[in-house]
Amino acid sequence: MENEQYLKHKNEETSQYIEKIKRLLDSKLYENLRLALQLITSGGVPSELLTYLYVISLCCDDLDIAKQAHELFRANAPQVLLDYTQNLWDYDDPLSLSEHEVSEFLEETKEIEDLDTALLANLMLKYGNIGGAYCLKNNTASPQHILQEVYNTEWLSLSAFELDKLPPEVGLFTETKHLVLSNNNFTDIPDELQKLVNLERVYFNDTPLSNEAILKMECFFPKAMAYHYSVMGRSAFQEENYDSASHYMKKALALDTSKPDYWNVQGVTLGRLQNREEAIRCFDKAIALNPQDTLAFSNKAHVFHLMGKETESLAAANAGLVIYKQNPQVARNWEGSLYFRKGQALFYLKRYEESHQAYDQALSIEPSMGGAWFNKACTYAQQQNKTEMLKHLGQAIRCDTKFKWDAPEDTDFKVYWQDPDFRALVGHNSEKI
Repeated sequence: MENEQYLKHKNEETSQYIEKIKRLLDSKLYENLRLALQLITSGGVPSELLTYLYVISLCCDDLDIAKQAHELFRANAPQVLLDYTQNLWDYDDPLSLSEHEVSEFLEETKEIEDLDTALLANLMLKYGNIGGAYCLKNNTASPQHILQEVYNTEWLSLSAFELDKLPPEVGLFTETKHLVLSNNNFTDIPDELQKLVNLERVYFNDTPLSNEAILKMECFFPKAMAYHYSVMGRSAFQEENYDSASHYMKKALALDTSKPDYWNVQGVTLGRLQNREEAIRCFDKAIALNPQDTLAFSNKAHVFHLMGKETESLAAANAGLVIYKQNPQVARNWEGSLYFRKGQALFYLKRYEESHQAYDQALSIEPSMGGAWFNKACTYAQQQNKTEMLKHLGQAIRCDTKFKWDAPEDTDFKVYWQDPDFRALVGHNSEKI
């Protein structure tokens, strides 16, 4: 064919050429796109390729290819189509729009004669990773094909798709580890989801799932749901809603008892609820699962201290510190905390010099640990060493001014409450002074 506009001819041979070009454009491979654009440049732009050019100009991340597609589109699109598209994205990047906004845009394009809306939606999903909601709701392709485009390396996100029903084909993506169902309208989940045996996380915030659906998910993927409840438990803990936090951590542990972290969070929460014996049992569970869980030993030492069991607190702190000595490869995240717990226990056992040594170890690891400076000041106060007491209390206050308020209320300093140097340091912050 020597005619420069041969792609606009209406015959079987031309149709076959156009189908080959479509396959090149569908591939997303840069070399195929360049070849397709070269063929279009030499053969003309038939109307059925305008939608391809439009999407590639908008969504292709190779700027040279996008520019060439844009130029071909502008040179060949009818004026009505140009008028519609020319200023459409002046203020918004189409790739940053929400699924709802993209759906509204795609719905509008049904009125534009030279745009194929179903094809446009499929191509925007392929090239721009947007428009999946519209595609599923309007059956622009098979659900499996659409979901395959949405799926991205162990992630299947249908967030904000506003679906009234979850497609059962979701269950075909058995390699999914993260399933995002948030901000949808459905209340139930299909039984096919039980095929998602590799699922690790499931997110369904602001989707009104029924109690029956929740129970299904607990049955289908207990570990993923346990993680979900653990997140809710941690959130409640941060909000100081300890009853709620314990409730969610209990639900997490009912589904997955294998995570030391869950036992630790529940133990700390129970400690806040004054259920300290049960808290100790939780820490022991964490340690049984991971004998090198130094956080659990630190937590255990703290709760024993709150129970007034300083000998047991000291033993727990020492047990945690031994782990670091015997296993240098263990992350030392809690070493400073363990030395702090050790110093605290030794103080209440009136082993003051050993207490100082433990606090010094803590401060060598975390020099800004105000609590260690403050407790050393308390220890010096008990030893009646005013100079060192004032020095270390001053350092604690430099770390955190709250210690100016704590010191006049702490009976360890009682003998100094009327001392002018002490009063000057804390700034008269108590009615007791």
